[in-house]
Amino acid sequence: KADGQVVYTDVDPDSVLTNGTFDIDFDTDGTVDFSLVQGHFTYSSDQVQSVTIHLPDGNQAIGEGADGYSYPAVLASGAPIAQDNTSFGSYADGILGVAYPNYQYGLWPGQTGFLGCRFLAGDGQLHYAWVKLSVSGDAQTCTILGFGYESAPNGAINAGDMGVAAVPETGRDPLALQVVPNPVNDVATLILPNNIGGSSSISLLNSLG
Repeated sequence: KADGQVVYTDVDPDSVLTNGTFDIDFDTDGTVDFSLVQGHFTYSSDQVQSVTIHLPDGNQAIGEGADGYSYPAVLASGAPIAQDNTSFGSYADGILGVAYPNYQYGLWPGQTGFLGCRFLAGDGQLHYAWVKLSVSGDAQTCTILGFGYESAPNGAINAGDMGVAAVPETGRDPLALQVVPNPVNDVATLILPNNIGGSSSISLLNSLG
């Protein structure tokens, strides 16, 4: 039996956000858990571009906070996102990047990486999640590439973990291995290709390895 599973959503085709909002409902319970906003405003006759996030209902992102805003960190693939992380911001609104004609601030302009966050799911408990993003250097676009969350309450997840069963390179087509049902609920059946000879071994690892 599985105590938890990463639920991954591939945004395909990638969603390029320009002057709009992209809402994410990680657990599809009908409640928006995370909103990305790209827009522009005029400041002292300058046109300023911005990419921001909104985390409703006390949801939080990993980063630093100052002056009533959070500044989400750019996480690398494999970075742990867990309840013992002390860098979750306490602000509902966060700034990924703001670009003026001659300067910019925020950690995301020109970067591709992962946002780490936690949200209150439909089961009434906290879950940990990631969103893969790419923000242009001028903050005029934000591209959403995919997102995932750990279905076990308070279960850790690594940035970029898609929870996909993988087969070591053995010269066989890795897609020949099937896992049903997908996503898994309690019991998984592994269907192996019929051209395997001899014995085989399978390892099941959680997000901590």
